[in-house]
Amino acid sequence: MSGSSFARVRPTVGPLLVLLVLACGDDDAGQAPDASTDAASPADASSDTGADAAPDSAADAAADAEAEPPPDPSDEVFALDVLHRVELTIDPLLFDQLDRDHEVRVPATIDYDGITLEEVGIRVKCGIGSCTTIADKVSFSVRFDEFVPGQELLGLEKLILNAEIQDRSYSNELLGQELARRSGIPAKRVAYAEVFLNGDPYGLFVVVEAVDKEFLRRHFGEGNDEGNLYEGECCGDFVWDPFFPELKREEEGRSRDDIASLAEFIAGTADGEFSAGIGDRIDLARYLTGYAIVALTYHWDSYEYNANNYYLYDDPGSGRFVFWLHGMDQLFSDCGWAIGNLGPGRLGQRILENPDLDAAFRSEIARILDEVWDEAELLAFLDDAVEVYEDAARADPRHPLDEWRLAAVRHCLIDRPTAVRAQLAAVCGNGEIEANEECDDGNVRAGDGCSALCRSECGNGDLDGDEECDDGNRWEGDGCSAWCTLEPGCGDGLVQPELGEQCDDGADGDNFSDGCRDDCTENRCGDGLLDAGEECDDGNELDGDGCTAACDDEDGFATCGNGVLEIGEQCDDGNLLDGDACDPGCMRPCPEGGVVAGLNGHCYVAQWLGLDWFEARDDCETRGGHLVTVGSRAENDIASSVGGGWIGLSDLDEEGSFAWITGEPYTWDGFAPGEPNDWGAGEDCVELVADWSAWNDLDCAARIGHLCEIE
Repeated sequence: MSGSSFARVRPTVGPLLVLLVLACGDDDAGQAPDASTDAASPADASSDTGADAAPDSAADAAADAEAEPPPDPSDEVFALDVLHRVELTIDPLLFDQLDRDHEVRVPATIDYDGITLEEVGIRVKCGIGSCTTIADKVSFSVRFDEFVPGQELLGLEKLILNAEIQDRSYSNELLGQELARRSGIPAKRVAYAEVFLNGDPYGLFVVVEAVDKEFLRRHFGEGNDEGNLYEGECCGDFVWDPFFPELKREEEGRSRDDIASLAEFIAGTADGEFSAGIGDRIDLARYLTGYAIVALTYHWDSYEYNANNYYLYDDPGSGRFVFWLHGMDQLFSDCGWAIGNLGPGRLGQRILENPDLDAAFRSEIARILDEVWDEAELLAFLDDAVEVYEDAARADPRHPLDEWRLAAVRHCLIDRPTAVRAQLAAVCGNGEIEANEECDDGNVRAGDGCSALCRSECGNGDLDGDEECDDGNRWEGDGCSAWCTLEPGCGDGLVQPELGEQCDDGADGDNFSDGCRDDCTENRCGDGLLDAGEECDDGNELDGDGCTAACDDEDGFATCGNGVLEIGEQCDDGNLLDGDACDPGCMRPCPEGGVVAGLNGHCYVAQWLGLDWFEARDDCETRGGHLVTVGSRAENDIASSVGGGWIGLSDLDEEGSFAWITGEPYTWDGFAPGEPNDWGAGEDCVELVADWSAWNDLDCAARIGHLCEIE
């Protein structure tokens, strides 16, 4: 490649033959795919949406030139050959609110390269690991039409100013998005700006295009901007919880049935059905391209590796979900990263667990290395950008340029292709452990301890090959090692005092009956556990408290564990074991995930079912409780520590007069500043926002989580 490195490069793409077989099936080999089948490559996928593809001939190129759309005025905002100047004016009295409340926008004035817009809406934008305060340096989300309908900046309604708290090379987002763009998948535009806050230098920022309707129209075409758009944040996988990602514009009554159906398919289908049908549900070619970029750049904070930073769009034009990359501010930290490493993202796991899909994934990595990852071109592209921003980065009063980190990024751009090609060249099944293989037993059969992809099967919960144990994980120190060999410890039949063992009967599972418990300690009176021959055991060797020093019942006392429900007990199941329906104190235990508040002994449980307020009320009642009620700051903090969602407060009976669902007095106010505001004259129910530990009034029809209180 040659010429200016800032010229937008058309994506060059090649066929993914494996995907073609997957999309069409063996019976259709050689036939042209119909409109319902998956695209064979990102080029084919983009041809359905108006995205550029490499021309097949000079005539095609000329036709493309004639059909070239008019210049987009917003391209000026993202010009990479200049350092933009952004001046923000915000009332200092609002700084505290901005620091505390990252959802509500406050009025501000922005001047972008001499274009001044007043009454824009601004809020602090941050996530885990990047939340600071305005006194330090924060990222901003700016919405130009928040308070002035129709107000835009050169066609944009919204803009992100990223402080790059986690990337002081200021290069990762630029390179990640550029690789995505050149590879043929949706990518955000990026630029650099020196920001001034109330007239004072505030530092270098990366200007990033917002994902909104304008973005959707640019990548999917006019009329294809009304599908469901989901944003996944840390750290939840939509496969296990379709209500975890944020559904944009959910207040319009949008349904999550689409993502729930996709999640069910990914989680519940067998391998053959999954590989045959996943391309009907997602744009598989584009997903594999994005996943390949994630692996090549070691985007560890991605969907695949951390269940974070992803967008899913239910494209009305194709009827399939499209994924694209997000939050690319922590790349290139491991130039030797194994492309086959698994992370928590279940969709990524299923791709690598399937030999055909894994082969397609590796084929796409090879294509990107051959056709997109030109080291000299990428270095020139980076150097041109650095020339624009390096002086401002060095002068940043809060987070100056990290020269070492920038050098490390350059190092990875050069060395990463060699490391990955070595991994691609490794031949699983040849009996030699190569590149990043975990094992190679000379075959590609699963179930013998080494999988068909040359990854250890230790940790899958099944006893494979020569494994001595498999407890479903690869942790040390839990009795079964990371390589599925037995670790010395309780249950091996050897008494090891240095490990705290008093006895060891070989994990026979009889616990108390033979004098040696399953934790390798000896039965004794006074240890708080009801052993064979004991009528009671209250954890001491004292008389006069209902249980004698010899662990016999004393008359006149309620004795927990005797099987008789007595005064002061909620239950008595005849034992003092934990983990059953009655705890060792003869009280009903809190359901899993709940927290018992020491103030009142009640149990607080968070539910993430995505119900409206009335459904949430009914759900809590079926669980034997009610929506949470709060009477003090201490109770509010306890509830917030469990989670957020609907609580039992509303003004449904009388507008402006809030009352608890239980009828108890409303004596303590936990509303956030500016709340309740009855926005749109339709907010009659109350949610507890866990991040604020404060309340917000909301439309009762909103579908969110909720908190139950069980007395």
